[in-house]
Amino acid sequence: MKNANCKMKNENPTLSLLSLRGEAEAISKGEIPRFARNDRGGFLIIFLGIIFLASATFCFAADISFTPPLGITHPDKKVSSPSVASDKDNRIYIAWAREDADGANIYAASLIPSPLAPHPTLPLHGGGSGEGVFSKPVKVNPKEMGMSGIHANPDIAVGQNNEIYVVWSSPRKDDGSDILFSRSIDNGKTFEKPVAVNDAQSPVSRGFESIAVGKDGVIHIVWFDGRDNKLVPAGSKQGKDGTTSTYYARSLDNGKTFEKNIKLDENTCVCCRTAITVDDKGNVYASWRKVFKGDVRDMVVAHSKDNGKTFSKPVVVSEDRWSIAACPHRGPSLGTDKNGFLYIIWYTEGAEGVPSVYFAVSKDNAKTFSKRKSISETKSVFPDHPKLAVDKDGSVFFVWEETTPVYSRIFFRFYDGEKFSEPIQISDGIRKSHDASITIDKNGNILTAWSQQEVRFTKTVLKIGRMK
Repeated sequence: MKNANCKMKNENPTLSLLSLRGEAEAISKGEIPRFARNDRGGFLIIFLGIIFLASATFCFAADISFTPPLGITHPDKKVSSPSVASDKDNRIYIAWAREDADGANIYAASLIPSPLAPHPTLPLHGGGSGEGVFSKPVKVNPKEMGMSGIHANPDIAVGQNNEIYVVWSSPRKDDGSDILFSRSIDNGKTFEKPVAVNDAQSPVSRGFESIAVGKDGVIHIVWFDGRDNKLVPAGSKQGKDGTTSTYYARSLDNGKTFEKNIKLDENTCVCCRTAITVDDKGNVYASWRKVFKGDVRDMVVAHSKDNGKTFSKPVVVSEDRWSIAACPHRGPSLGTDKNGFLYIIWYTEGAEGVPSVYFAVSKDNAKTFSKRKSISETKSVFPDHPKLAVDKDGSVFFVWEETTPVYSRIFFRFYDGEKFSEPIQISDGIRKSHDASITIDKNGNILTAWSQQEVRFTKTVLKIGRMK
């Protein structure tokens, strides 16, 4: 993808108009421009003119088209946002948590038949539309080994032999929690009994975990862990000044066991989720929000040059100087390309107190980072919960929310190393859509999933973006 001035298409023609400005945006949301509300003929001329401009401005040399929404309709709103992954055969998997009578349980499902690849025979589940439906959700965890809640999604990744890996924080009876890991070796039909990633059994809070799998099959997991909180009364879940520690572990045997945990840092913001990624050469990068003097909470990255054996001290990505005496619940997102460049996106309000989403790149293994660049261009909304994914050529794809007190929509754009494309809305309508995840499959297809709130229920939505 070389020309980021090219705009993108959504196969829903209403969404295609969202790449335009002014009255075109109003029309795309079903609104009639003020100057045409009493003039049907004028409205028709304007509408046809906008359609013509939209079709004329698309550059098909670098065109991206999204499928209609695919997904699962849940009977109520007691579900988390989803995570998404794809295996070597382009099978697509999603995972989420659901609040059942016995607690929060984790489920996984696969798109079947996939728009991109054939799939083994699995039971079908209602609620799908467009080019495929999802398999019947499979419960990942055994009884009493569920998730700590639905405030965050379980993370999912795929191994080198198409194993499906799921990691989550699970509550214990002693008021603590463990980081649990489970895998499927039969394309998601069944999941094995979970194993604990944390090697300390102290009754403290652990969570906000993330997983990445290297080209060599090594599994990398990072999370927050309260085991070092010795300066607070027993039973407290947070450390001094409301912080925790960041820990890491890896598995060299496809998830059967995990090595001794490595402490990456202290003074970690307790609930801004971690991020982790690994490049083809075994460089591992972990990121989190660190608490500095004066309650300044900025993003940091630690680097391992030896595939997770040791890590550098964390480096500040950007001196945002966001001071807040609380946890913002907003973590970073990471990705790498074939050149070893590291990309990061994050939310901050900075010293100015302005809600913003920024992007930066490091070309020296996280020793330094470029000057931050803003992703959201709309000033009248609250940009939130950004995620990114990177393809093999170094194109970076972003998803994020744009929120007002009334609605929340999912937006998408990309960066080709020089320029940004125009942002477009990829969620449908005005329903509240939130917490999108994104990944790239081996053929460069863009997979993005999110939660969409309806009046009485929630949908887990998936869309697939393709290069034209």
